Amino acid sequence: MENRKQIENKIQKNVEEFWKWAFKSSSKEEILNGEIDSPSFPNWQKIENNLEEAFRNLNFDELGNKTLDNIIFIIAQQWDIGIILNWFNKGGEEIGQLGMTELQLQRICERGVTTNLIDAKSQLAASLYKIENKEKAKELLLSYYKDEDEYIRRMSLNSLHKLGYQNINDLLLNSWDKNEEYERMICLQIWSEINEKEFIKYCEIAEKDERKYLREFAIKIKKEQE
Repeated sequence: MENRKQIENKIQKNVEEFWKWAFKSSSKEEILNGEIDSPSFPNWQKIENNLEEAFRNLNFDELGNKTLDNIIFIIAQQWDIGIILNWFNKGGEEIGQLGMTELQLQRICERGVTTNLIDAKSQLAASLYKIENKEKAKELLLSYYKDEDEYIRRMSLNSLHKLGYQNINDLLLNSWDKNEEYERMICLQIWSEINEKEFIKYCEIAEKDERKYLREFAIKIKKEQE
């Protein structure tokens, strides 16, 4: 078995190879706007093999921030593949397909609070409810919820709801006031499951909204509740 430093170096090399490929295959504008066609990177199998080795053999409490940041960067690039983190599978509790443990997920999420990578942070927020330490999960999710990005807030709300967070109604009211179309939709979804009074009140408002998706979602979810 390779030692920790060797595995960390391989992951570092993977990130360097990714950037080398990205600069060759993407325009400067695509890179600056975060529009790299990451699924087309030809060496995903090598990255996944190295991560699988890391998840199997390393104590993540011993990893430095550099390696954790590299893993978080890789997670961000794989947001629409879902192999490292099984974040968009609503029916599965499996963390991922490469053997990441819930303690490793917790450590990555603790570091992930500091990242500005939306595509990583949203996946972590969507997955946090799976860790065993539910109080720690709630604590971290409340930090993720403070993010300026509405998608990260939505994923945080959904995970907090799954954890039965007692003060979620306060967060829902706060999110509603931000007046983001999709964020209001997750508010309606959660209210429909936990608070009939708030659901009826805000669903009536949403049914009159000028924004198509919010309005149609309100009509649809109201019919489902009848």
